[in-house]
Amino acid sequence: MPENPAVAHDSIRSLRAVSGVALLILILGGCKGLPETVMDSDLPAPVDMESRYSSDVVNTDTHITAGEFLFSGMVRDIDRSIDETRTRFVDHGWTESGFDAGNRTGRLVFRKGDRQATVTIMGNSIDPAMSRGMIVVKPVPPADQG
Repeated sequence: MPENPAVAHDSIRSLRAVSGVALLILILGGCKGLPETVMDSDLPAPVDMESRYSSDVVNTDTHITAGEFLFSGMVRDIDRSIDETRTRFVDHGWTESGFDAGNRTGRLVFRKGDRQATVTIMGNSIDPAMSRGMIVVKPVPPADQG
């Protein structure tokens, strides 16, 4: 016996609705934003930036003790990006030990224990979404630890 066309049409419409809801849940559930830290450590990433390249990385289970990390992302307002990155570092237990700013560029220096992290954020005025960031982590010599 052939299936009723009205029933078949309703079944297809229901299947499309369920598929649409499932797709929406997957999309929204997968949008967790950018990672707040580098390599699941206590080293924060610059705000609104994602990691693009890492080199010379030395780490323990929870700490990055050395390395260079390059980032890219959105910087519409360099002052906001610097302030929010500063807050992120302080919230992760780092102490600011230096700051320098110029036109569309900021450099922050932080210390935590025997480590120093220098964070540079460079805004791109032509394409703010292609702004760059860099973090250099290195050990602090015992004589300079305070």
